[in-house]
Amino acid sequence: MNKRNKILNTLTFTIGMALIIIGIQIPNYLQASNSEEVQVYLPAVIRPFAPQLDPFVTEIVPPNIITDIVDPGDGRFFIATRDGRIQISLPDGSVEPDLLLDISDRVYDDGNEMGLIGLTTHPNFAENGYIYVSYTEQVENIYYYVLARYHVGLNNQADPATEQRILHFQQPTSRHHGGDLHFGPLDGYLYITVGDGGTGGDFVGNAQSTETLMGKILRIDVDNGSPYSIPPDNPFVSDSNSRGEIWALGFRNPWRMSFDRDTGDMYIGDVGESTWEEVDFIPAGSSGGENFGWPCMEGPDVFRAEVCEADTTYVAPIYAYRHQEGSCAAVIGGFIYRGTQIPEIAGHYLLSDVCGRKLWSLIADGAEGWTLRDWGDTKKTITTFGERHDGELFIGAKEIYQIVGIKNLD
Repeated sequence: MNKRNKILNTLTFTIGMALIIIGIQIPNYLQASNSEEVQVYLPAVIRPFAPQLDPFVTEIVPPNIITDIVDPGDGRFFIATRDGRIQISLPDGSVEPDLLLDISDRVYDDGNEMGLIGLTTHPNFAENGYIYVSYTEQVENIYYYVLARYHVGLNNQADPATEQRILHFQQPTSRHHGGDLHFGPLDGYLYITVGDGGTGGDFVGNAQSTETLMGKILRIDVDNGSPYSIPPDNPFVSDSNSRGEIWALGFRNPWRMSFDRDTGDMYIGDVGESTWEEVDFIPAGSSGGENFGWPCMEGPDVFRAEVCEADTTYVAPIYAYRHQEGSCAAVIGGFIYRGTQIPEIAGHYLLSDVCGRKLWSLIADGAEGWTLRDWGDTKKTITTFGERHDGELFIGAKEIYQIVGIKNLD
């Protein structure tokens, strides 16, 4: 997910993290496109709030890192851990003794940015039993990104032998593989986040090249074709020099993304290089093709001016925050809150940082801008978020916690 040795320590839980991302509460300005000016808000130093968390699933054994939490639609959770296992928790938080899937024999997780990194269920999971996972494979010291489908039987287990590989391509390093998976709520297509491959500043040019799948969000149709087809309205489908699977480009390491279940808007948390972490946004109804700038841009700043194209419009993040000097940082994108238990965050996009532990939210201000709220320290090292079918939200840390309220400390 990030790129510094301190992240490795964080994600393996061998040290405790006390970092709080520090900023100011005034806006900086950046160029969202060649002509549009947009505000980016930095996190506040102190707010008199504390998120209330209830332990929900407590049977996750460290040092397994929770990478994804997926509700198949019935209140259970399928819980992916980096080592290649998927557990099942019941609606009361208890854990089934048998695993949903164990592919630890083929998942390479010797590093903080590898392993089983993504999980989702087919929209018709109750009928077809399909789950989709993304993971890192190593063959003869070469790294590969794998997207595969498995079938869950009536015994609530998926046989590893049912694996059908959908995508399989080489990665230049062990870093920046992205890996999040979500089916679009409006079109039913599978969206996939893929990092730039981790070459440092993307000096091989993956994120801006439409000839590679790296540094992108992909959009494919897994219900047609073998093993998939490309939707006919994808932005580069008619360009013989581009990969038709590409939906959006210019990402460094989009670790977690999500859709607003009510509107279909997409939110992406893209882990930054040396200065900025950012949240990107693609509105529902977009025709795709947005370019979020990496490595020309990192957050609001020009990062590598030599790769910037004068005739290219780079879409600015809706929110970016600066690294604290000498510290680690890696944004953990969450979900729009559509539950009913916490009305004060209804419609807010929740996010965190693996190093900072705070819970933040973004809410549209009605004037084409976004306002940040800082809800305080979770006291947890958050690696992912989960959304239940009723819209309530959960965080994955060493265990899984439900966000049940916001406490005012005044």
